[in-house]
Amino acid sequence: MAGLSISSAAATAIIDPDVGGRVSSLRVNGTEVIAGPDDGRGEFDWGIYPMAPFAGRLRDGRIRYKGTVRQLPLNAAPHAMHGFVHSNEWRIHDKTESSITLRCELGDPWPWRGNLFHIISMHDWKIRMELSFTAKHEQPMMLGWHPWFARPCSFTTEFGTMYERGDDGIPTGRLVRPRTNDVDDCFADPLDDPTVTVGDTRMKLFSNCSHWVVYDRAGHGVCIEPQSGPPNGANDSPFVVRAGSEMRRWFEIRW
Repeated sequence: MAGLSISSAAATAIIDPDVGGRVSSLRVNGTEVIAGPDDGRGEFDWGIYPMAPFAGRLRDGRIRYKGTVRQLPLNAAPHAMHGFVHSNEWRIHDKTESSITLRCELGDPWPWRGNLFHIISMHDWKIRMELSFTAKHEQPMMLGWHPWFARPCSFTTEFGTMYERGDDGIPTGRLVRPRTNDVDDCFADPLDDPTVTVGDTRMKLFSNCSHWVVYDRAGHGVCIEPQSGPPNGANDSPFVVRAGSEMRRWFEIRW
């Protein structure tokens, strides 16, 4: 399926249901602000894609819950990374000129099942993304988004807390003084809203997610990723969704 367009007076987004229900293009006042799938980039390296049932790295690809350990595919060996739904085909649940709702069933290789909706809506001054997960079985869950803002760009972040990153790329649990460049790190306690400027378009990022991962080491884009917990959080500090219960998180890019 070709990408689907949704728009407002100021901006147009292209949504790709076949490749993780991601935003593959976002043009604001004529400026493309998202790094697309150019030059054979891998599935992790472009667009704005949802992350579930975990975000960031999951140590050794193992999920531990209530005394059991399950081995998951290592899509970023020696770890699993960014969940599984970013490469899934999502079904169109509803669409208008300015919004789209996509649906994905969560299951194998994840040990538990549930339904995930990704609602993307365009407004004159923002794009809003919302993930809604309903569990069929009790399970740990993380939700988040992985945006690639196109270079050349500038960005500012100000956080009160940064997690020390171990040699395996996963937080050790120790909190350290935040740094603002050459990062591939997890932050919390934002002191101001993250800001990204691409060309003449200045954007502010908002989310009800508690953690942010910032990655600025790629030549084609910068990532500022809201997620509901730190990397390996599905093991270290799990948010548990009971059977029949719902978990929601949202992310807005405002200009």
